[in-house]
Amino acid sequence: MKVAGKSGELLCGGLHVARLTDWDMDRSRHYCSLTATVEDANEFYLEHGERFAVLLDMGERQVEYRDVGIILTGKTITVRWGDGTQ
Repeated sequence: MKVAGKSGELLCGGLHVARLTDWDMDRSRHYCSLTATVEDANEFYLEHGERFAVLLDMGERQVEYRDVGIILTGKTITVRWGDGTQ
């Protein structure tokens, strides 16, 4: 299943780290990959945080993924979880 959205938030230890925009998520039964543009970021937490919570706005709902690691490339983050082999 592929889903795209325009807004979300990145948290670290319950603190706001960045606003997420233009995100895309590709999800299967055992694997999920998310890519999002980062705006208005707290650079310290973005670079030094280890585990994050990702909040994605999906219409009237907000979906939260907790305790995830991120890969930061410029102004884009990538989050992957699951094993991707099943």
